[in-house]
Amino acid sequence: YYRAVRIMRARFHDQLNRLDVELMEMGTLCEDAIQAAVRVLMSDKEAKLKKVRAIKQDLESTGREIEDHCMKMLIQQQPVARDLNTISLALKMIRDMDRIGSQAVELASIAKDVEPNQMQCGSLIRSMTDTAVGMVTDAVTAFVHKDAEIADDVIERDDKLDDEYLQVKNTLSDQVFLDKGDAGNAIDILMIAKYLERIGDHAVNIATWVGDVARANGP
Repeated sequence: YYRAVRIMRARFHDQLNRLDVELMEMGTLCEDAIQAAVRVLMSDKEAKLKKVRAIKQDLESTGREIEDHCMKMLIQQQPVARDLNTISLALKMIRDMDRIGSQAVELASIAKDVEPNQMQCGSLIRSMTDTAVGMVTDAVTAFVHKDAEIADDVIERDDKLDDEYLQVKNTLSDQVFLDKGDAGNAIDILMIAKYLERIGDHAVNIATWVGDVARANGP
């Protein structure tokens, strides 16, 4: 009996480790989607938009696989509270990561209509992209390592993203007010910045849950 329990427990730990790998893969797809969406601002817009949509499909497929994996663990293993927290957290995470993919597609669809020579606030958009990608990456890393400190750092970085969004908003408003820029183009760029800011919010959601679970589970 005890040997069978040990075997089942070892198998369950293997399944939990596989869950970490799957979520890291989904996190990488989110990073790729964000970066590819912003690159639509440059050349080959239609081709890059198709790439973002393809990544979104991969995200949906991976998310369904993770959901199936989690449900099998819940049904077959009857996990204790600590492991149940981890599985429940993974199910929450995939919903936010799927939303990140959707927002990357929406961002890319807007970016398709922005001409490169009309690009305003380019350095701020690049900085927001780097910040958002880093937040998503580290939120997933915090889950894998069950590290509340990494999760807290992700949450703190959201202030930087919010500040940069406000800088974009203020800069574009000033340019339109002074009649130095195309209003339609400015609105498109502002929406791109808004989607990046929302992506950061999803990373904060993940990091908040990870921090709560990491502290509840203890060392």
